[in-house]
Amino acid sequence: NKDPASGCNGAVCSLSAIESGFLNIIAPGIKAYNPNRAALVVAIEYLTALEGDFWVKLRGAGLTYSYSISDSTDSQLIKFSLFKCTDISAAFETASNIIVDYASGKTKISHIGLENAKASLAYQIIRGRSSKLSAATSSFVRTFKGEKMDYDKHLLSRISNVT
Repeated sequence: NKDPASGCNGAVCSLSAIESGFLNIIAPGIKAYNPNRAALVVAIEYLTALEGDFWVKLRGAGLTYSYSISDSTDSQLIKFSLFKCTDISAAFETASNIIVDYASGKTKISHIGLENAKASLAYQIIRGRSSKLSAATSSFVRTFKGEKMDYDKHLLSRISNVT
């Protein structure tokens, strides 16, 4: 249904055969060369890191089995998902509070956590070019997506500058 006040589309479905809850929220994202892209991917990696705030406060608290935040430069969408929730509203509220607390400065970003997030992203990007076949596939996909061949180098340099 469309809520005229918010301009958002949404649906809530109840299935008696499923004991867990699932949540997917999609919002407008950004393009590949947006100057904020590096900060966005670092923030996503930081929030969703193993033993990070989402892990401890969502999974560790038993609110959800899994979670994800992903961005797609193809569709220019950001997706937030909670999987197998015991309490969807509590899990969503907790996740929202985590993000709001970082955005407001109430919760400080750990220097070590930030460096780990950047290193993890660098590894993911480099790992995708670890063989001739994967490098060639990546180049083909980049061309198909309309990105420059040195996009990974571009993104890596910007990731290293995120503070």
